[in-house]
Order: sequence, then structure tokens, then C-alpha cells
Amino acid sequence: MAILLAARLNRAMARDGKEVGQEVAKGGREFAETQVGRLVLGLSEPDRRAAALHLHKELCLSSHRQAGEWAVRVLATLPLRWTPQQAEELLGRVTGRLKGVRLRTYGMLALPVAALECAEPADREGLRAGVAELSRWLPLVPERPAALAGLRRRVDALLPPDGSGLHWSVLDGDDAYGPRMRAEHAGLLASPGVGGLLTHCATLEQVRAGVRWQATAAELIAAAPRGPEAVRELLVGFAAQPECRCEYRGSFGEVGVGYGLTGRSNTALVRGLLWVLAGLATAGTAGGTAGVAAEEAVRLAAGCAMNAGTGIGGRGGTSRSEQVANTAVAVLAGFDGEPGGRAAAELAALRRKVRNRTVLKGAERAQQEIAGRAGVVPSQLRERVVPAAGLDAEHRREVVLPDGSTAVLAVDAAGAASLSFRTAKGRRVASPPASAKREAAAEVAALKGELKELRRLLAAERARLEELLASGASWNGADWQRLYADHPVVGALAKALLWEVRPSDLDDAGHSQDVTARRPEAQTGPGPGPRSRTTNHATRPHAQARAGTGAAAQNDTPAGTGAEAQNDTPAGIGAQARTGAQAQDQAANDTGDAKDQDGPGTGARGGRAGGDGWWVGVPERAGAGWVLAGADGTATPVTAADTVRMWHPLRAAAADVAAWRTEVTDRELRQPFKQAFREVYLLTPAEEATGGYSNRFAGRVLRFGQARSLMGARGWSASQLGFWDGGYEGEAVRPVPAAGPLEWRARFDYQAVEEAGMTRSGTADLCSSNRVRFERRPPGARWTPVTLAEVPPLVLSEALRDVDLFVGVASIAADPRWRDSADGRMAGSWREAAFGPLPPSAQVRAEALARLLPRTRIAGRVELDGRFLRVRGDRTAYRIHLGSANVLMEPHDAYLCIVPARRPSAAAGRVFLPFEEDGGVLAEVLSKAFLLADDAAITDPSIVAQLPPLPADAGQRGERESPKMMR
Repeated sequence: MAILLAARLNRAMARDGKEVGQEVAKGGREFAETQVGRLVLGLSEPDRRAAALHLHKELCLSSHRQAGEWAVRVLATLPLRWTPQQAEELLGRVTGRLKGVRLRTYGMLALPVAALECAEPADREGLRAGVAELSRWLPLVPERPAALAGLRRRVDALLPPDGSGLHWSVLDGDDAYGPRMRAEHAGLLASPGVGGLLTHCATLEQVRAGVRWQATAAELIAAAPRGPEAVRELLVGFAAQPECRCEYRGSFGEVGVGYGLTGRSNTALVRGLLWVLAGLATAGTAGGTAGVAAEEAVRLAAGCAMNAGTGIGGRGGTSRSEQVANTAVAVLAGFDGEPGGRAAAELAALRRKVRNRTVLKGAERAQQEIAGRAGVVPSQLRERVVPAAGLDAEHRREVVLPDGSTAVLAVDAAGAASLSFRTAKGRRVASPPASAKREAAAEVAALKGELKELRRLLAAERARLEELLASGASWNGADWQRLYADHPVVGALAKALLWEVRPSDLDDAGHSQDVTARRPEAQTGPGPGPRSRTTNHATRPHAQARAGTGAAAQNDTPAGTGAEAQNDTPAGIGAQARTGAQAQDQAANDTGDAKDQDGPGTGARGGRAGGDGWWVGVPERAGAGWVLAGADGTATPVTAADTVRMWHPLRAAAADVAAWRTEVTDRELRQPFKQAFREVYLLTPAEEATGGYSNRFAGRVLRFGQARSLMGARGWSASQLGFWDGGYEGEAVRPVPAAGPLEWRARFDYQAVEEAGMTRSGTADLCSSNRVRFERRPPGARWTPVTLAEVPPLVLSEALRDVDLFVGVASIAADPRWRDSADGRMAGSWREAAFGPLPPSAQVRAEALARLLPRTRIAGRVELDGRFLRVRGDRTAYRIHLGSANVLMEPHDAYLCIVPARRPSAAAGRVFLPFEEDGGVLAEVLSKAFLLADDAAITDPSIVAQLPPLPADAGQRGERESPKMMR
């Protein structure tokens, strides 16, 4: 009988065809008028159930038949007495027990629901997991929202809350987050009203919550006394959630496993929680009883945005949860006032780890929205709300602990945060005393948390300050003192930077309108007055440091360096060091290319004013105000009406750059980023000829993974390369900060190197660099390409500096396996990168070495020789390339393979380095120089095997010229 019925149903569906089903779907024809309808409606109830089982199976396994689909829909509405076994069979077909099920349709899910509604509650309890799985497919069914909503209500009725009081879809098991939160907060989740609130949160499937949704959420939060606590704890848990395996369901019926943070249901839940948090913050601001502090809300939303926006595996452009990241960004965009400033700072900080372009674009728009409502630009908004972290004017805070010891949270002169302790007897220790561990464990733990936050804040401020340097931003003197020099956190970084001040009494040509203020006789009195300038070497800290350094250098100069060493320039070092970046700076001033963002400027030498009236110096406190201490011993006061900006070598003359680099080195001034030794990139004749692009760094072979990581760290959004359709070419894009209304961005092209193969994940192992191009955009307009001559010099220099970093650090020059590559292109590229011409970054490295090496006892064994640092050892002489740190041995230029240690040598580690942000090449060059200068003491067998034997008199020479550190 069943076989005959199945055959009759199949023939009826074939006669009806697709057209009949479409007519029924549109309401143009009654179901009873179709062949299938007449057959089904004429059957007895048992045969109708059999027909429904057959049609449902055909619908699950065969191609989509309109007539069959509508037959199942109708049968799902008929009062059929389904048995528990039949209900279980229907449910199993759509929840994975029947292989080959593809697209789920409304009828496929409605019939099992109708069968389950006929079962007793006890029978349904055993099918609870299957019903939950069926419900997971509902959002993927192509059906009218109203029909789906009705079906969902019926399914929810079949799934009453479990013992925890939560709906099944709240914190489900599709990921690790849901079960973890249920286990950690069982009591909280069972509190009155919390379950209903979370169920509502789990219904949010879009980025923004509508007005009606938020109104319902407000009613539910008011009915849940512990609702705000639940929102906080669940968001804290999400912000700390590590990557995990998550199940997902595709539109065509597939069930897959991927890596992320949450599955579909919990993603919707977190989105809803974020918008409830926004409402709680608003209530808190207005003084509501259920409010959350706005600062805490910003911190929670930012933590969720950072964790969700970060790429899978901690890097890359595929975010762990793009949906949650976009929602968190939208929530942050709604804050105003001081919380809005903090939100803008958190949005800007996303660029440190997030590479997803959609998330980053949303973060940029959000910053513009917040700043627009405040009537300022985003950078101004962020600088106004930098927290003080409880520090005082000396950048420190002391906390007396219950045991009598004292904890000291401080930021040192190098901009590093630390937590130290003093015992009750006054002895300073690095770790908490035993008594503090026993009696003040909670306080110590809280201070360690504050130290972590302070380090995070310093990293963000360091990046913000460098962005301001690149943009050419300026402030009036009052704002500069309040926001920078006097700030407990930012001030620690600002004091190590060079600043320029332009007095307010200058006219547009840079001439003083008060002639007497500049006369020598006006510069009298005990200290700097409103417009006075003083010279006091005896009391200035950096003058004392410089004098001490000079004396030490003169007393410990090795024999043979002569008078040059007394000037910190040994023979063989000084002449070569005056080339490189300084030559570029000099060319800039000769040609007039090095311009201020607003027009031409000659810069300022030492502390003296240049032709445009800018005075340069390092901030030092003078009474209640500040002065800029120049390299020439002068001190320029900064008054409230003056204009202040960060000094950039692009705007300075070559002699001024040299003077400040010497000053920074002599003072051992650790700058938060490379400023005095910053590379400068000027437009070349070749680039003027190409017009719209630069080939300066084209054709270099790079390790793509490392290059892409560097791009992300510098704020470039870089596309992935791999051997798939469209994956052979990529580009990195970065908005370049600039003064003025125009926006600028740079584009860096690169291609996969097919000969190098791929990584295990299918991405390219190597890439070849290509062109650098620029675009600009007026407010509200589109991006348009421009010629290089139209790009502001500061924008051009900063963008090319980044590309030079990528090319220099990620070059295959650091990987000697390409030296013997059978591929001629790879071997040639390695030789070019390993020993070729020096880029500007390496030229600056040469200048730094010229200032550092005279301070050491190996000064008599080293000399700068063009692209190399030549080191004379006991075995032979060596040449260390200043760009790659690779080593050649004389006289045949044999390659010497030295694998760098994780830490520099003890001798090199004691040398002050004015910068170390270029991949550690400067430290590596110094470490190898100290090692090879004392090559008689090398014991590493992998190095000794490559070296020539020691000559007979090596021991005597070693005693005469001991290459050890001066201090």
C-alpha cells in the first residue's frame, strides 16, 4: 500500500509541475484544484500521515518541487494524530540524521513542529536537543518574516526554559563562551528578570538596535534588579574570551566548524548586551538608578571591539567576530562629552591590532561623528581626555600598603612604566615584600592591574604623539602646557621630545613686533621672563650631562684616535657620518623642497630662531612655566599665546639636525619614538618624471608574513596574498595624517613571488614590492589620485618612511638560505638587499654609530666605510653592512653567518641607543662589532669554523687593544 501511494504521489507532482506550485504560492490557484491536492485531501487520516512522511522525505532529498512543498505546508496545518516515533523521524531528517538534506524550506520545518505539538511533554523532553537544533535553522529559511516569527513562537513553546531559567538559545553550546558563562555565573543568570532580558538580547541580528527594541530592553532591565550586573559580567567575559571552535550553519544546509569567539546565537546575544550597556550608560549619566558609569561602559565596549575585531590567530583581516566589532564601534560612536573623548581614543587604538577594513572604516567614521558633535577634530578630542592614572606632576604615585610598605607606580624618563616597593624600613625592592604579599594581596593585585593599564596607555599615547609629529599639528602655549608638558602621563613622553615655539609677538614674516624684547640688554634678570631668553649652562640638567659625557670620553679614549676623539668623532668615522640623511636635509634646504605644512621654513638651529621665527628646544620647567632648552645653551620661555609644535628634521637645516642628534646622544635622551634621528624622504628627479607613483622601493623581495605584520603595526590595511583567483596581487592602504582640510592616503602595491611557493595555509611566502601612490580627498568628496609633486613634503616623507621600514626589515637579506638559491632571481635579490646601497634608514644608522662608537674602547678598531662598518679583529678584518647587518670577511669578502642572539651581547647592551624601532638592526650591528673586535675570544663552534686561524702574535695584540666597553 505504501509503495503504491508513493507512486501515485510522485505521478501527481509530475503532472502539476513547477508552474502549478508557483500559482498556488501566489494565491492564484487553490491547493485542492491541483493533482496532489485532490489526491491528498481524499485520503484517510492514516494515509495522509503516510503521504506527509513520503512528501517530506522527497522534499528533503530531491530537488525543490513547488507542488510538494505546498502539499507539506498544507499537511502541516491539518489535525493529524502524530505518534512520538513519527515526530522523532521527521525531526531527525532536518537536524542531521538524514544525509543529503540541503536547503531547508518552511514546510520542511513546519511539519516536524506540528508533529511535536501532538506529543506529550514527557516525550518532547527527550527530543529537546533536536528541537533546539531545528530552531537554529529558522533564520536561514527563505520565508516571509511574519510566517517565520509565528513558527519561531511555536518552537519556543516546545522549548521551555531549563533549570537555569534561561531560554535554550541564550548562551548555547555552539561555542565555548556560552557554556563557560553559564558555569561561572549560574546564580546571577537565575536571578529574577535576567533570563527574559537575555532572551530579548539574543534577538538582535543587526548592527544597530531600533527604537522599539531599545524600549523593550529598558522595560526588561527595569524588571531585573541584577540585570546591569549580568550585562557587565557577560561583556567582561566576552572581552576576555579566547578563540574557540564555533559551529555555524550555511544557507544550503551544511553544518561547519570554524574558529572565532561565538556562534550565531551568542553573537546576537552580545550585540544586544552592548546596546543594553549603551542604555545603562545613558541612564547613569542622567542619574538613573540602573545606570552604569559612562567610563566603564566605554571600557567594556572598547574591550569587546578589540577582541572581536582582532584577526583570527591574532593577526590578519578576518576578524574573530566582525559582527560584534561593528556593533561595539556603533555603540562607542554614541558617547559625547568626556566619555566621548575616551571613546574616540579607544576607537583610534583599534588600529594597533585590528586589520579588518570594514571595522577600521567604521571606527574612523565613529571618531568623526563624536568629534563633529563636539566641534573639533578627532585628535583634539583624544588629547583632552587622556587619563592621569593617578600620577602627580613628577609622573609617580605612592601608595602606603596595610603592612607599612609603600608601592610606587611611576613613569621614568624613558617613558617606561614600573611598579616598585619600599619596605617599612625604607629599603627599595623590585617585588612586593613578603609582608605585603600576606597582608595586602588585594592592593598589590590592583596595582599590578593599574600598571598594565598604564603601559597600555603609554603605548597608545606614544603612537598618538608620533601621528601628531607626522601631521605637523600645532597648539597655543596654554593648551600645550596643560595637555602635554604638565600632564602626568603625556608629560613623561613630551619631555623627551624636541619642540618648536613661535612667539606670539612675531608678524607673518617672522619678525618681532617688540624690538626691545630681542635686544641683549633686555635679557636680564634671574630667570626667563615673558619674552626673555637666558643662558645658564651651570644649572641646566642637560648641560651638566653633556659636560660629564665629554669628560669621560676624553679620559677613556683609546690610543690612536687622537684629537678627533675629543670631539666625539674618531678618525674614520666622522667624515662618512656627515652624509646620509643630513645630505638629504641639506638638499632640501638648497632646493626649497623641505617646507612647512603651511609654507616654506628654514627651521631653527640649536635654540636660536630661524628665518621664520621658530625656536627649538627640550621642555624644562622654569618656575610655574616652561622653557625650551636649546642645544646652544639658551632657554626660550613658552607663553600662553605662543604657537608650539613638534620639531621635525624635514623642516630643519642640515646643521641643525646634526646639532640635535649630537645633543640627544650626549644627553642619552631616550625619545619615545625616532624624532631627532628620523629619516627624511624627499622627492627625487626620477619621481618627478614618473609623476603619479614612486618606484623607489619597487622590485624588492620581502618575507610577506613579516611585511604584512609590520604594515598592520604602522596602521596600513594590507590585503592577503595567496595562490587563488585574485590573490596574486595586493596593496596596503594607510590614511596619512596631515594639517589642513584635505585628507591624504598612500597606497603600496605588491605581488606574490610564485617561485617561492606558499605557506602551509596557502598564503604567499614571499612578495615583491611595487609602486607607492597617493590620493587626496576634500571633505565630503571622493578620493582622487595626485602626482607626487602635489603631495605635501611631510606626507610624502612619512609614507615613504613606512615603506622603507617594510622593505628594510622584511627583506630576504636577513635570511641567508636565499644566498645559495638555485633560482637566480632570489640569489640576486638577496645579494642586492644584503650588501647593496643604503636606504635612508641605514644612513641614519650610520650617523648614530658615528656618535656612539667613540664612547667605546673598540673605537680604535672600527671605522665607517661607505655602506659598511669595518671592524679589525685579531684573526682578520670584517665588514658589517649597515642596512642588513650581514658580515663579510676580508680579503675575499667571504660571507660570515652569525645567528643573532635573542639579547645583545653584554658589552653592546650597555651602549646607549638613541633609537631602536627599526627591527633592532642598530643593536645587531653593535653586537656583532663587539663580538668581532674580540674575535680571539669567540668560542661558538658554528662561528669559529668559518674564521681563519689566529696569528702567532694575536695574544700580544689583544692585550694592547682590549676591546671592552668604556662604561
